Amino acid sequence: MTARPRQSFADTYNYLNSRQRQAVDAIEGPVMVIAGPGTGKTQVLAARIANILVKTDTNPSSVLALTFTEAAAANMRQRLVEMIGSTGYYVQIDTFHAFCSHVIRNHPEHFSINRDSQSLSELERFNLVEQILTELELEAIKPLNQPLLYVKDITGALANLKNENIGPEDFRLIVDQESRRVAETRSLYQQAKSRKERPLPVKKTDLDKLENELAKNIELIEVYRRYQQLIAERGRYDYEDMISLVVRAFGSQPALLRQYQEQLHYFLVDEYQDTNAAQNRVVDVLAEYWGEGANVFVVGDPHQSIFRFQGASFENALTFIDRYPQTNIITLDRGYRCPTSVYRAAHRLIGHNTSRPRLESRPWLVEQLVTELGEPIKAVYRRQGKVEVAALPSQTLEVTFVAERIRELLAKGVGPEQIAVLFPHNADAELLQDIFDRWEVPYQLDGGQNVLTVPLIEQLLELFRAVAALKSGQQFDNLRHVLMYDWLGVEPVTVLRLARLAGRAKRSLGDILAAGYPAQAELAGELGLTEPEFAQAKVVYDQLGDWAVLDSRLTFPEWFERVVADSGFLSGLKLQPNQLELLTALHSLFRQVKALAAARRGFRLDDFLATVETMLDHRLSLAAEDLNIRRGAVHLSTVHKAKGQEWEYVFVVHAYDGKWGNRRPRQLLPLPPGVLKYTDLSDKERNEDERRLFYVALTRASRQVVVTYPQSIISTDRSKPTVPSMFVTELADLAVSIDQDQLDQLAKDQAAQLERLLTPPPLRPDDDIKTFYRQQLETFRYSVSALNAYLEDPQKFIDQYLLRTPRAIPDHLAFGTAVHAALEAHYRPVTAGKGPLSLEETLAVFAERLRRELMTDDTLHRRLELGRQALTAFVRHHQADGAKPLEVERLVGSGWSKAYLGDIPLLGKIDRIDWVGPPSQTVKVIDYKTGKISSVNKINGRALSTLSERELELPVAVRGRLKRQLLFYKLLAQLDRSFKPTVTQGEFQFVEPTAAGKIVSHRFELLDEDVAELRRLITELVAEINSLKFLEELPPVSAN
Repeated sequence: MTARPRQSFADTYNYLNSRQRQAVDAIEGPVMVIAGPGTGKTQVLAARIANILVKTDTNPSSVLALTFTEAAAANMRQRLVEMIGSTGYYVQIDTFHAFCSHVIRNHPEHFSINRDSQSLSELERFNLVEQILTELELEAIKPLNQPLLYVKDITGALANLKNENIGPEDFRLIVDQESRRVAETRSLYQQAKSRKERPLPVKKTDLDKLENELAKNIELIEVYRRYQQLIAERGRYDYEDMISLVVRAFGSQPALLRQYQEQLHYFLVDEYQDTNAAQNRVVDVLAEYWGEGANVFVVGDPHQSIFRFQGASFENALTFIDRYPQTNIITLDRGYRCPTSVYRAAHRLIGHNTSRPRLESRPWLVEQLVTELGEPIKAVYRRQGKVEVAALPSQTLEVTFVAERIRELLAKGVGPEQIAVLFPHNADAELLQDIFDRWEVPYQLDGGQNVLTVPLIEQLLELFRAVAALKSGQQFDNLRHVLMYDWLGVEPVTVLRLARLAGRAKRSLGDILAAGYPAQAELAGELGLTEPEFAQAKVVYDQLGDWAVLDSRLTFPEWFERVVADSGFLSGLKLQPNQLELLTALHSLFRQVKALAAARRGFRLDDFLATVETMLDHRLSLAAEDLNIRRGAVHLSTVHKAKGQEWEYVFVVHAYDGKWGNRRPRQLLPLPPGVLKYTDLSDKERNEDERRLFYVALTRASRQVVVTYPQSIISTDRSKPTVPSMFVTELADLAVSIDQDQLDQLAKDQAAQLERLLTPPPLRPDDDIKTFYRQQLETFRYSVSALNAYLEDPQKFIDQYLLRTPRAIPDHLAFGTAVHAALEAHYRPVTAGKGPLSLEETLAVFAERLRRELMTDDTLHRRLELGRQALTAFVRHHQADGAKPLEVERLVGSGWSKAYLGDIPLLGKIDRIDWVGPPSQTVKVIDYKTGKISSVNKINGRALSTLSERELELPVAVRGRLKRQLLFYKLLAQLDRSFKPTVTQGEFQFVEPTAAGKIVSHRFELLDEDVAELRRLITELVAEINSLKFLEELPPVSAN
């Protein structure tokens, strides 16, 4: 977390304006704050939490603040810590998904999914819906000639239903209601037609459309049921399911709900206008304990509702005031971001949204809400800013104009990070990236690029295709291009000579290489191809064959990791100037590889390539992780990604009709109106959603907005004239046109611009390696494994924890994971006052869990037998212990179990915590170990040959890696304010017996003075890591 000047709560409070103070002082009861752009909502949220802790005796962990993004959560926590110090670390500030993930991880016994299972990727959802459509007999959503036409629409509809907390049976009731409505409409139409009434109550085409949509939704019910059945069978879930799983658990497990209701007393929700029904239900069910007077504080702005179900801008506000009739509505009316001109333009724009909320049960609150929303925001700072509009002849010249204007700003000393270019869709970034590369404008694409279109990743995929062709005995026509990849190490001229040799011999390049040099030495000599040169390519070709064989012997993640390393791809990648961007893309691809392989046993290269082709055919994007690694760069972003951010200068591009406003979205499968409770989707001007999006785009600017649009676009290979977006027209006199002379000059220079466009763009270097590492460390939580890796070898720490270089899970670690899961299941009932799980049930858990892991069938068989023998011996040995576990698998560092050493966040999972003596509240921490049994000397760090040079220099108390692990667990217990007992002992229990069949355990007294030594060591190491000292001690390539 980046340090900022400390400002106490009192100082912060004194700087608040009167409306902000009103919100901060309203610490009891339901409160709704309407916070427009730049009105200080994050400051108000943080200050209100501080005020609660200052004025009441509330425990920090009893305050729950839920945000929309991780960045917003980090920002709020940072401000809170600045106001009240380290206590701010113990307030629960999370995204909705993170909070629900904590609930699932801390109470796995209440959930049907495994705690470590992964949500389905977009591709897996796509494949699952394809499978269902193939299985079921359908008509409306399975056209005869295009049976998979609705796949994408179905996946989107299911996601929307889950976001609205609507399960299959709930959806059936909604569709039944819609069916009755359509039948009534049909009856009215037929009656009016028989009486020859004019006009008819509904047009025939509209009635046909209603009945067609109803038929689709009736079939969607069956698809939804089957979809849920399949993901349950696979032990998987959708990203949207995580929240509904927790809602259902709270509803069916009174003890679980009561635990959280007794713990949590204050609830705050950021960006409330965009929370969905499932997210709202989480808050509602937790706050139910406190009734209509619950301390629920929500902050939002219906004008900025851009993520909720289409047309639902007022849905949350109406839901809230209906649930809490005592709601105190407060509007923040002073803006600290935009100039007056921008606020005025945005206010005029949003005034064209005519839909108004209705709620018969609370009309007075609705009236107040409408009045408050109608207030314009008053700019606090009198900056000289304006909204400019520029019309350019073509899309290319539009983007060229933007690039030139940005270069002018950079020349005047404006930091590139203070500039953003915003657009409505991800695909709009392609032309911007191309021209910015050629104009050498530094940029970063917020939200991550499509991994499958990264040139170096495309090369890797082509290499995989070459291997697959060799494996199947097919000729691979693109082999010459593959051999030209520089990271394979073959000289380009050698490849060209080989191609010429193949042409002269009238054979394929693969056949030439397979035959060897002697078979064609004479002809090769005539072409100037020497044997050493031939051997260079022959090595690579033979390696392709070796990899083809290995595909059948390794799991696919292991195979992927082997090829990436042995081919030279990874080392070549690290030499590229944009290595961090490329490594992020590779990591994202490998994450997808592991997910695909985990979902299907026996997943091989052919399966992976078929999956890639499916994604390319259906234009499914595999987004790279957004690391935001180029701080000194212009931001290219969709407006959705830009929400919650601000820049000095904002360019809103492609503002023509059909792109911004009057879009014709493909809506093949509209959901029935009953999906939303308070919103009539038919009573909505169709451009209101996009107008809110444009409003958000305008209000990201603290100095100036430039809106651009092309006067013509290329559509289906021909030029097509455009007109400006209605939103540009609605700004009217509040926007000024850019000087025509400047635009004319740009048009005159069109020939020079086109010439520049034909010049290959230079490679974009990563500006600052150190900046990247600092950003990774800002949110890094230190586990004992990470600290041990750093002490062992800084390069290992970099690869595994900062760069996360692709790494398949070794068999022995997968085995250990399954053993831990079995022992957790064995002892968890004991923590609830019951007996342990039987040996048979424990072995069943182990087998089921091991089968989920990625390993070959032979390895699985041998590991199953090893595990059965080891667990049987272990469980029988410890039956006589009379173990009294207090907890199993306690995760510290998430939820309300937090551990901060000063401002250093620590993270760890303790396998088991047993009572030593309940009267004295003392416990011991237990860690299970699989594999070779460690001696006491090794645990204590006396086996010097196993230690790194750095570890040899450490004090004896913290020298051994395993001893540090036990001391770290004791430290976690000391720092975790939610954990009351005192840890006095630590124990390693080795699961696998010795050759003589003996089960071994080693127990140690954990002394406070040794923990104090560990505290000093961690503080020293983290300070060293944050200073990036490790970069100075590595060779240049390693550091990069």
